[in-house]
Amino acid sequence: MPDSNQNTQITIGASEEHSQIQRKTGTWKVHCCYFMGGDANPVEVDGTETGKMLGQLWCKSHFEADMMGSPLSGNGSLGYDPVKKKYISTWNDSTAPFLYLFEGDFNSETNALELSGENYDPVRQCPALYRSRIEFKGDNEHVLDLSIDVPEGLPIKVLSYHFTRIE
Repeated sequence: MPDSNQNTQITIGASEEHSQIQRKTGTWKVHCCYFMGGDANPVEVDGTETGKMLGQLWCKSHFEADMMGSPLSGNGSLGYDPVKKKYISTWNDSTAPFLYLFEGDFNSETNALELSGENYDPVRQCPALYRSRIEFKGDNEHVLDLSIDVPEGLPIKVLSYHFTRIE
């Protein structure tokens, strides 16, 4: 919270930062690569995501894919917190009983939204730092990469989603 002794002006309505959020709206074909570790080839599946604005402040998304015969569905949200001056993102899906929380910044040099958050790692069964990076490659394409920092070494790449606009 801002210091009550300061005259901090908080913008409650849509701000310049919300223009980055609006880039996630639409219907997207998603090519998904899930990395299983080691030298194993990634599992590749295709899915779809639909993103819709909730007013001018939040993009709510719904994801669907067939994961080798099992349905996978998930919901995300992306917004901007004017008090923290951070982008905020959530994710939950049909494969895990966890709500994943992220916050971060937009890097205008790389045209990427870089988010992180301490979430639960079901493989190692402990809290871990998750890093999410959404690189915008124009109005009709973006790539999401997700990795987990592990104490034993380099970050482990978990997944990569390539989004192509359908509509």
